[in-house]
Amino acid sequence: LMQVEACAVFRLDPTSQRLSMRDAIGLSDDFAASAQFAVGEGAVGRAVKERRVVAVGHLASDPHYAQLARQIDEAHWGAALASPLVAGDAVQGALEVYSRDHREFTEEEQRLLSIFANQAAVAIVNAELHTSAQRRLQALDALFNTIEGISVTSTAGDLTEFVICEVMNLFPCNIAYVLLENPATRELEVAASRGLVGAAD
Repeated sequence: LMQVEACAVFRLDPTSQRLSMRDAIGLSDDFAASAQFAVGEGAVGRAVKERRVVAVGHLASDPHYAQLARQIDEAHWGAALASPLVAGDAVQGALEVYSRDHREFTEEEQRLLSIFANQAAVAIVNAELHTSAQRRLQALDALFNTIEGISVTSTAGDLTEFVICEVMNLFPCNIAYVLLENPATRELEVAASRGLVGAAD
């Protein structure tokens, strides 16, 4: 519909206020790795800051794309159009499309990209809510398992081993350990561990 050759999704880091490319079609890995913008920079940065569709008709001459000069020249990218990803009151990032021609994007193309971006923003938020809900369910399941384990575990050693197993099932980690206070020294000591160098697993 828009006669473009590539498309990319940028996500906004709320802490650093920088946008990085998360997914792309039609762009090289080298381009994707180098495509990072501060809010207000480039079409995506301006789209996020101003919450509107922003067009760049000549990428090679835009100073905000200087870090991508080589990739733009090699792939012959000419123009870009970006729209913010807004869901509710929150800006999630931006959707950007690329054309190999130096050209002005029509009002219809800008409207279409805005519609696509709005749909994408809602889909992203819904996916993240689903993931968050799944994680909460996993955490609750682990909590119930831990409570059940405590009720049937007879020794402190068995209990700490059980807690370690539940933690490592819940979180994607390679190291986990439980520290308990030594009554004689008042210091914390490793009571159980997995993956900890120098400790008995």
